[in-house]
Amino acid sequence: MITEPFIGREGAIKNVPIRRKKTKKSNIEIGESYLCYPRDDESWKYPFIGKVEKILTNTAVVRIIATQQEDDHLIDRLNYRTVVVLTRMVPKKKADR
Repeated sequence: MITEPFIGREGAIKNVPIRRKKTKKSNIEIGESYLCYPRDDESWKYPFIGKVEKILTNTAVVRIIATQQEDDHLIDRLNYRTVVVLTRMVPKKKADR
């Protein structure tokens, strides 16, 4: 548990837990298509288009729909599915603009 020093009413210094800030919820929906930007340490060279199948805590299971030609070999290896961080997903409608 992460704590910070706090001076109580009695004048004694106590360690109290730090309150966590609430994070904004993303507007990712199941069944919608998104432009997914993979992390830099992954083997992807370019972003790909994927359809969300399941949303987890900070990630989503995505079915790969379209990739660049250089990344086509990854589709068979990943069995057409991968996990993408929610913050690295852009709605396809916004990406087309």
